[in-house]
Amino acid sequence: MQPWILKGTAMSGGVRFGVAEPGGPEIGKWYPPRLLDIASNPIRLVSRRDFKQCPPFAALSHCWGQESFLTLTTDNIESFHKDGFDFAQMPENFQNVVVIVRWLKIRYIWIDSLCIIQSGREAQFDWAEHSDSMQYVYSSCDSCFKERNTATIAPVCVMVDGEPNILIGKDHAIRGFRNAPIASRAWVLQERLLSRRILTFGPNQVFWECPETAGLNVCETFPGGLVPYGHNRGPFALPPNEPWDRLGEYVDPNTKPSAEDQHIWLDLIETYSECNLTRRHEDKFVAFSGIVMHMHSVFNPSPYIAGFFAFELPAALLWYVRWKAVPRSRPTPPSDFYRAPSWSWAATDSLIRCRRTRILAAQAEPPELVTYFSTLLGHHVQLPHRGMRFGQLSQAALQLKAPLILMTWTGAFPRTEYDQQHTVYEMPDIKYMDIGRAFFFDSEDDFNTPQDGVYFMPILGLENTGQVEGLIVRCTSPPASATVDTAPPPCYIRIGMVVLPADGHFNDVKALETSEFALL
Repeated sequence: MQPWILKGTAMSGGVRFGVAEPGGPEIGKWYPPRLLDIASNPIRLVSRRDFKQCPPFAALSHCWGQESFLTLTTDNIESFHKDGFDFAQMPENFQNVVVIVRWLKIRYIWIDSLCIIQSGREAQFDWAEHSDSMQYVYSSCDSCFKERNTATIAPVCVMVDGEPNILIGKDHAIRGFRNAPIASRAWVLQERLLSRRILTFGPNQVFWECPETAGLNVCETFPGGLVPYGHNRGPFALPPNEPWDRLGEYVDPNTKPSAEDQHIWLDLIETYSECNLTRRHEDKFVAFSGIVMHMHSVFNPSPYIAGFFAFELPAALLWYVRWKAVPRSRPTPPSDFYRAPSWSWAATDSLIRCRRTRILAAQAEPPELVTYFSTLLGHHVQLPHRGMRFGQLSQAALQLKAPLILMTWTGAFPRTEYDQQHTVYEMPDIKYMDIGRAFFFDSEDDFNTPQDGVYFMPILGLENTGQVEGLIVRCTSPPASATVDTAPPPCYIRIGMVVLPADGHFNDVKALETSEFALL
């Protein structure tokens, strides 16, 4: 393991992924508010003020599980600083990592449950302070240690012409990560992506990933490295956030986002939607905020708006819940908690997919012509904590200008392909009536509730084929915070997405008048 780490450090030449914000902390000069000093026993909690310069440190990414274990609280923080705690008080997986980190001659380690206050009067404030800087924890640490089951990526030996050969799939490392139990944890996605070097202990062998140096993704089976397919981490790769491209040439920061970077961003959103959160309402945005912070610098100066960047709106609203993943009802957060606007992917706990028509049309040879039926006029985002631009929201809305086409449907919710053939949708304004081949509802309740005030909101269309894509929206009341001085605009919420096939409705949609409204 030491040769892997030394090689990764030498090859990186000081270049690191991670620090996302222009004007943010310089790489190598930031460290968390607290670290654990593991040089001796008892292990002691140390504060940032105890250091004159940034010390090398490791970080642990782990599943919390159901069993209780030692954590940092308001009651014990003083004793953790003064007296420390015994090595044996930690869970076994923590003990194993401490042994390895000591062997690697790294004195300090960051473990969330022992470095962030988990309960007591200061817990909420401490969590808010740490969540906005989570990106820096993993991008600044020297190594990230992960516990996961890597048996799923063991090589397969096959005989070809009587000779043994090792069969490795193109998505070898990706498949192994996604099939591991820890991969289902939403927080792990950004922990893995933002970490500069990752050491994984599986039941059969040790794996080492170094995203800073192409080709240095090794394990005991392949100690010389395993050449990845595509990006260093496949769809898990983060694009560079420096003003230099992958060839080392300067890139004008005003350059439009590349199609490659946009695809990576949508891959990340889709992958995150597959993950689980214990605090699914409170952490939906927060557990993704480190990745967002990084991508914000990639897409700078485009503002971030509740899960999207302004440059990709309104086309990015064209996400949908996978057919077999449609929930019975929408997530219901506590009455005093605002989770997400209806149009954001963060409003659902289901697996989603993002339409990429806008990006693919520009990549086509020759490029396909895209007509936008909807226009983003403005947006409003309110934050509960001033410093947390990429985390929890208090309110969010879009101001749009678009056609609204009254729509109705008959039949039962299409749980099967057979049901789809017996669900008929109508839009009299454009003389549309057909079975629901590409109508995606965000929940079964959205399909089954009364259809009064339900409209199709076209967003874009392809001139070459006539295909039209848009949202299903329902009229709703203005938010309680709306001012009484001026009449609020008509308000709608999203309840689904539609793709109308190339069957002659493009020109009908294009001829419709538009109106201005708010999408909540």
